[in-house]
Amino acid sequence: MFRFSVMNFPLRLWGCQSFDDFVLPGTVTDLTINAAAGFRVDTTFTTLALETLTITGAGAVRISVALDADAQAVDASTTFTGVITLAVGADQAITTGSGADVIDMQGNLDRDDVIDLGDGADTLRIDVDSLTAGTADLAISNVETFRFDNTGANNGAINMDNLSSPQFASTRQPRGSAGSLPLVSSR
Repeated sequence: MFRFSVMNFPLRLWGCQSFDDFVLPGTVTDLTINAAAGFRVDTTFTTLALETLTITGAGAVRISVALDADAQAVDASTTFTGVITLAVGADQAITTGSGADVIDMQGNLDRDDVIDLGDGADTLRIDVDSLTAGTADLAISNVETFRFDNTGANNGAINMDNLSSPQFASTRQPRGSAGSLPLVSSR
């Protein structure tokens, strides 16, 4: 396990980094990852006080563990040209750049999320069991592929009214799954 002992300032990581466990102390509110050669976290990504995660560079970034709920913003739009694969928590603003990014909202997509995946052939993954259609519009833009996972219990729904990018390049259900997904629209 790799533990950082830093105070309340941006932490910059240079070069290729791969961790099973990535633990930040509760004083770090801003984390900047310069993924010049890549960055990967597989098992634990503990960011107790993190509010903003900024990703720069051109390497591949893969964070397989969901960000803590306090992480309100993920920004990889300005100087990041690599590919992001990221699992996120609830109520986050996510902006990516020109790579073919994959953002996994798990079961956390709601009206409080703002998602702009920028240029590239991007995928938004959504676990829809237990999601409700709701009455509020979703703030989603620049998504080429919506991937709906975990549809087996037939009890999830998504309100598709007024999406910023209502065209679907593809939707798919994982092999071996059963169930249906209501896409609710009043148009």
